[in-house]
Amino acid sequence: MAADGDCNKSNTVKCICSDKKVVEVDRKTWELFNKMVPEEGFHRLREPVEMYFVRSTAFKKILTYCVRISDGSCSERWMSDELLHSESLIGLFHLVETAEFLNFESLDAFILKYVEDKSEAEISYMVRNEELQSLLKIVKSARFYLKNAEKLFSAVLPLMAKYVGYENVRKAARDHILSKSSNQLSHEIHSQNLKSLIKIFKVAKAEKLQPLEDMVVQYVDSKSKKELVQMVSTELC
Repeated sequence: MAADGDCNKSNTVKCICSDKKVVEVDRKTWELFNKMVPEEGFHRLREPVEMYFVRSTAFKKILTYCVRISDGSCSERWMSDELLHSESLIGLFHLVETAEFLNFESLDAFILKYVEDKSEAEISYMVRNEELQSLLKIVKSARFYLKNAEKLFSAVLPLMAKYVGYENVRKAARDHILSKSSNQLSHEIHSQNLKSLIKIFKVAKAEKLQPLEDMVVQYVDSKSKKELVQMVSTELC
């Protein structure tokens, strides 16, 4: 996007978020926001400004957070009771991603603690109406961001099982493997790290997929001692 050299007399700045919705920001709030993230250079962009990294609902919360920080009214109580209170779990993780992108470390840390402090029952209630795709995103985010995600997993995984039972998943994985040619499987095995190879071997053994099991063993056996040490070292880093 080009830099905006024209004088814009509008009282608001139009921002297009990742969900294609437009958020109109008053000039004072826009200035506060840009003072907190000067390195991003949003104030130099031509309007409407593309906020490709954030959904409109999250962007509004970020703007409110900026205003509260600037006037000294951003208390932990306000953040818990108002800013985050009605947000969905997947929305909270999106806020974490946005805060991390903008280097709002205090907001990032607060949201993660807010999620980790939730009981299993509270999490179950929050995700009760989520679709499978959203549940998968929640699990992925939890694995990446949370130090202790056991309560979240205990609440979310049973809901995922309602969509697809373990046997269905296992059958789908088996059918997918069997649909591939030897060359395709060989290519995929060669692109895996050691941890993934071990998982593939375990699945192949459990499902009695002897050709796949043999291919993994042969691939690992073909590695020199130096190469195996390098693979292990990579996993430990």
